[in-house]
Order: sequence, then C-alpha cells, then structure tokens
Amino acid sequence: MATTDHTIRLPSSTYARLQAEAARSHRAIDEIAGELLDERLPQPIADHERARAALARLAALRARVGRGVDAVALVHESREELDGRIPSGE
Repeated sequence: MATTDHTIRLPSSTYARLQAEAARSHRAIDEIAGELLDERLPQPIADHERARAALARLAALRARVGRGVDAVALVHESREELDGRIPSGE
C-alpha cells in the first residue's frame, strides 16, 4: 500500500501510549497508528454497495407503507388537511 507523510497533532499522553505500544510490540509508531485508524474508521463503500443499501432501505420503506398507497391521493389529502389548519382570511 502506498503511503504519504502527514502531521497529526496528538495529546502528549496519547503519543506516550502510542510510543509504549510500539516499544512493547517492536513495531513502528506509524504502523500501529495506521492499524488503529483502519480498525476504527469506516471503510469507503463501493458505488454498487451504496446502491444495494439504498434499494434495501427503499424496500423496507415500501414494506412499512404498504403496496396499496396512492401517492397522488396522499398528497391531495395532505394538502386538504393543511389547508384546513389555516384560519380563513389569512
């Protein structure tokens, strides 16, 4: 894997813990920091995985709402309800 140099500011106590782990495991500090970050940070999601996740959310929404919903009728009913909440003359 290609690497690049970056500067990260850490509290002294955190850096000391990183140094202690490096000494204990006989490994470089940057190797340990990289592993810790890889374990903690989410991995990027590929486009096809993102699309699958979106489709799964849509399927779950459809299951909750039901197949017999008429979206146009729902919008009209909602509009009528909102219009009924506004006092006349405003």
